[in-house]
Amino acid sequence: MSLDREDKAHALDWIPCLSASRVTRRSQLIVTLTAAMVLGLGGCRKSEPPPPAPPKPSSAQSPASAVASAPAPPTPTPLNPDIETALRRWNEATRHGDGAVLAELYADKLDLYGQFVKRDDALKRKLDAWRKSPGFTQTIDRAHFSEHTNGDVEATFDKTSGVPGKHKTVRGYLLLRLVNSAWRVVDEGDYETNRVLKAKRDTFLASWGARFFDCPECLAEEGGPPEADPPLGPIESKAEAEPPPGAPKTIGWARLPLERFASAVDVWTFTKMSPLSGNGDGRLFSFELASDAGAPRSVFSCAAGGFWYDDPQPGKPDPGHREYPEITATEETRRDAEGIHFDKFLYAPDRIRNFLLCVIDPTYEQYFMPIARHVASSMRVASGGMYHRVERARSLDGTRQPMILMPGE
Repeated sequence: MSLDREDKAHALDWIPCLSASRVTRRSQLIVTLTAAMVLGLGGCRKSEPPPPAPPKPSSAQSPASAVASAPAPPTPTPLNPDIETALRRWNEATRHGDGAVLAELYADKLDLYGQFVKRDDALKRKLDAWRKSPGFTQTIDRAHFSEHTNGDVEATFDKTSGVPGKHKTVRGYLLLRLVNSAWRVVDEGDYETNRVLKAKRDTFLASWGARFFDCPECLAEEGGPPEADPPLGPIESKAEAEPPPGAPKTIGWARLPLERFASAVDVWTFTKMSPLSGNGDGRLFSFELASDAGAPRSVFSCAAGGFWYDDPQPGKPDPGHREYPEITATEETRRDAEGIHFDKFLYAPDRIRNFLLCVIDPTYEQYFMPIARHVASSMRVASGGMYHRVERARSLDGTRQPMILMPGE
């Protein structure tokens, strides 16, 4: 496939979440600007209709009087030249396979054509696609810029790209965020790919059926095991190291909703799930090995859930909530006699902190640490819950005011 859909086969395996459990509202747009641009590289999204032509004067009205009575056109907001520069640099770097420039432009983590990846992975996919496409060219035209209330800028454009004799035009987009005084790409994609992914996701959801996590103790305490929903990320992924006894080389994934403080995470399907904590704040899930003493030994366990916090909101905007930078995150890895601890916290303006707390046996760190990080990257704040989570707190003029989203909104 051409570079307007990098590594399509991999992307179609990723299946981004489009369900109600994921925050999907886009920020309100407060500034729009259109510009006809040919930047030497293409993008991917459906074409936007041109602005309507002004009405012609009627026979009873002279052209001069029509012009005099027409309202003055709005004064366009000047485009930040740094954004234009970032778009041009991305364009040229993609066309020429310039990994150094792309590394400067990409955020540490970003959505790349439906897949949430780290910068190094994004660079590898882009450059691999470029190397496999000799003679690749790409041009951008009809760029349109929209500034979100959080300061992000979305650029959409017609992108014509491909190898000689196989060019294709789609409507593409970049979402740029100001990070440490520089504009970084946090989302790159195109509308056509999104439609393909949505169609596959819809088919996938229709065939998922009723699935459940393994929780022997849940029958007595909850009347049955927790339901395993379709995952936010891939259905399966390959292990990054040799698995311990009883663990698979291909890891299956399913989504665990955590209702009281309204969040959800993807969990490996070979886990052993525990019942909800006594106050319903979260669950523990683990992998155990048989021991010579007879009692199983936990070599990997995680607890996920939520609770209130009172201190000033810490952390930086969570990459998984790229459209909601008011949701911040912290991560920490430390070691002690208990094992390797990997912790992630999400903080929201509603004073709720969601958490993932994992402990890994050092013997199996290479196998389980990537799994822990995968679970962490899938953690999302959700609408609803016992306390009806405050998903967003913004008015159009940028001031914050509470906005409660009830379940199902």
